[in-house]
Amino acid sequence: MNYKTLIPKPLKLLVRFSQRQLRDYSSGHARLIAKPGAMPEFNQRVTVQQPIMPSAFFENKVFNMQKAGDRINQILIMPDQIFSFWAAVGYPGRLQGYKIGRNLVGGKIQGAYGGGLCQVSSIIYYLALGAGLEILERHHHSVDIYKENERFTPLGADATVVYGYKDFRFRNSTAQPLCIVLEVDSNQISASLHSPFPLIYVEPEFERADAATHRTVQTKVLGRLVATSTYQVP
Repeated sequence: MNYKTLIPKPLKLLVRFSQRQLRDYSSGHARLIAKPGAMPEFNQRVTVQQPIMPSAFFENKVFNMQKAGDRINQILIMPDQIFSFWAAVGYPGRLQGYKIGRNLVGGKIQGAYGGGLCQVSSIIYYLALGAGLEILERHHHSVDIYKENERFTPLGADATVVYGYKDFRFRNSTAQPLCIVLEVDSNQISASLHSPFPLIYVEPEFERADAATHRTVQTKVLGRLVATSTYQVP
């Protein structure tokens, strides 16, 4: 299947990125966003794993995920600091070494440099949910494009990211430093949250209701509603 390749408009992207930076400075978030740091050896961890399902541009997707993981693995998140997916990964463009992968944009599947990174942001979202971290920004996809046997994560567990437009962010609401370790091979991605002291992980629950034109999922942790996601049915 041929996909149209999406090339971002540089000026529009620059404007959106600048607007995001201004909001971060005015809100005080800019000084709290975690940066790369010396990574200590933490001996406590919780881990989630997902399959990487066959798709168009599969090898490119795996490459892009590994490249993003290399950047994320350098981020040390101190108490009260904010993990920002795009602050960690940077711009996923051709000149930065990313390859064309499959992206869902405006409800349509297209090819784009850095395609496939939404599985990375989604597994970190899943990990942060179960660890009870404070989710500051998360966007779900607008359309549910998957059949049940094609899902790599439950419906409602996705966190789509679009550079300059949509980020995924959480706050380290614990009293201990944290880091994320991603491992990507040819058919699986593993995400671990590392810390110096034991972490409690609770499996999130996804309660789904299907209608003729849409699907709605309520995400709960320990019975507490933390997100509601509504997807159009193609």
